[in-house]
Amino acid sequence: MKGPQCSVYVYGRTREEAHERLVEEQSKAARAIPVPERSWKLGPYLDYWLEHVIKPTRRPATYALYEMIVRIHLAPDLGKYHLKRLSVPIVQAFLNGKLRAGLSVRNVQIMRQVLSAALSRAVREELITRNVARLVELPAWQPSVVVPWSPTEALAFLQAAIDDPLYPAFVLLLLYGLRRGEALGLRWQDIDIEAQIIHIRQQIHRSQGSCASARSRPGLAAVISR
Repeated sequence: MKGPQCSVYVYGRTREEAHERLVEEQSKAARAIPVPERSWKLGPYLDYWLEHVIKPTRRPATYALYEMIVRIHLAPDLGKYHLKRLSVPIVQAFLNGKLRAGLSVRNVQIMRQVLSAALSRAVREELITRNVARLVELPAWQPSVVVPWSPTEALAFLQAAIDDPLYPAFVLLLLYGLRRGEALGLRWQDIDIEAQIIHIRQQIHRSQGSCASARSRPGLAAVISR
């Protein structure tokens, strides 16, 4: 089946680079890979991806994190590049610069993760043929060792906080290992007093200046000590 014909222009810093891109486009045409109707730059595409892909399908906290990474890091430095011209050396240099600026390895890894997720979507939409963010290299991240409180330290904290309005939440956090959002999201209807079970059904998050609820880990419950 034939579709409408269109002209495709390729550019390169050298004659050899331009020829390689021309051969790539000719190969796509031979395999009937459709030509995108729009030549996206990364910045506008990230805005589109956040609004129409991430916001409707992810939790508010995830959207807020991705939006911050895009707004503060990805769009200012990489947004000017066309998707097709974004290369492994460009992304590698961008991430290396973030490391030299003093950002932690983990934070830079999250930047790559967000960029990779957006480019993977662009591949699915047949705007590009490969995800260059997956091909860059970063140092391994060594998570810090978490030293939990001892029972004596936990008891001392609870005794010191006994008059605090959030004391019940502190007890839930310490005794049952709930996340902060899970403790704040508890309702009376989630507590089965007869069966002595607390059902963890939702979390409360602060996102963009307001509170939002989201489902918690499925099937999670805590047994109340008698």
